[in-house]
Amino acid sequence: MRLLPLFPLLLAAASPALAGDIVVTGKPIKETAADLAECLKRQCPPDQDIAATLAHAENQFVAGDYTGAQSTLHRSLGRNRKHGKAYPVPVSDLLRANGRIAEHLGEGKDFQLSVLDMRDTLKRGFGENDFRTLVAQVEVGDSRAKLGFPEEAERIYGEVEERAIRVGQNRVASHARLRLALELPCPLWQGV
Repeated sequence: MRLLPLFPLLLAAASPALAGDIVVTGKPIKETAADLAECLKRQCPPDQDIAATLAHAENQFVAGDYTGAQSTLHRSLGRNRKHGKAYPVPVSDLLRANGRIAEHLGEGKDFQLSVLDMRDTLKRGFGENDFRTLVAQVEVGDSRAKLGFPEEAERIYGEVEERAIRVGQNRVASHARLRLALELPCPLWQGV
């Protein structure tokens, strides 16, 4: 009981970040635009181009310029999609970001194709049993559920779970099982 009034002090001492100022880091949109332009001017490698693109597109999105963010991503995909074999993770990140913006804008076809391309890029880079590819396949299931095809999502989650168990990717199998549980209607919730 006597420690209760001291709890805030103990918490502050244990975690200085909670007791002090909150620091937000990031670059202004003008800087990310300049960084991307400079990268393109010096013909930077694809992974650097993609990193600069993602930083700028994120800033555009946060600023409410959704079509600008989408345009930035599309131009980068035009430059970098062909580098998926050498840079599967950065290219898949670019495709994932494009899919998220397309989903936000209600562009179902672009969303669907971006998610599929993201998965296929990882599959070509790492094989179908790699955890990155399996997680990407779960994202394909998510996209099917979001686009109104829950039966397809259920089938995909089940297939990912089975494959993940077969290849010893137990965390991915658990993730797929959780997604499957979240997508199935719960009889207790029906009619509520």
